[in-house]
Amino acid sequence: MSATMSTLNSVAVWGRRNESNSFTSSSSSSSRRGARIQRSSQRSRRQNAGKCSSSSSSPSGQTTSSNQQILRDVTKKLRDCVKRKAPSSAVDLLVSLGRDHGIEPDARAASTCIAACIAGRDLDMAEKVFEQVFEGGVCEPDEIAVVELVKGYLTIGRENVPLWQKATSLCAKMTNEYGITRTAVTYNVLLQCCANTNDFERAEEIIDTMYDEEVAPSPETFKAVEKRRSIRSYAKKVLM
Repeated sequence: MSATMSTLNSVAVWGRRNESNSFTSSSSSSSRRGARIQRSSQRSRRQNAGKCSSSSSSPSGQTTSSNQQILRDVTKKLRDCVKRKAPSSAVDLLVSLGRDHGIEPDARAASTCIAACIAGRDLDMAEKVFEQVFEGGVCEPDEIAVVELVKGYLTIGRENVPLWQKATSLCAKMTNEYGITRTAVTYNVLLQCCANTNDFERAEEIIDTMYDEEVAPSPETFKAVEKRRSIRSYAKKVLM
């Protein structure tokens, strides 16, 4: 079990709408990490309650501004974790929001943490972060948050085989459950994988879906498939 996994499971941040914890199906180290997140969540909520009760001496505007600055600072450090491919450090930073400051992460901080996990090729941890923050109801995901995990399914996969079923299932969930409108950002990631694996049939289906959903291509769309002439030609034919 990775050091990153034991870190996340030992602090309990932010709580969950559904008390059943997927960490319990993993190792004891994973269970400790899930508990850690939940404890941190409870701590952050108690601290926030305390801040509310003392609002007469600490104006809410100042508290909100301070919290936003902390979020910005932590997110900046998380971006550095992406560059360093340091998932363990990223998870520690995300957990520190609840543990040290009583602040719940926003979508940007969480998606950057997921990106660091993917950069460090820790797909399991990326899934855990997504589950705890977004499926746990801490905050609503945006397209970038979903795409970061989709990247992991397709670029890391299992034994370097893309996990298409998980990727497409999450893309469907993005719209059906989270109410997020898919843009070229999502489809570019899918098409990039098709180009990397020379999967013309799947690329054709994805391009047809873009057309049906009236998703406009971006310059990155054609860059994603530039190495595969057949896919690139079909994309230009259908989308331009």
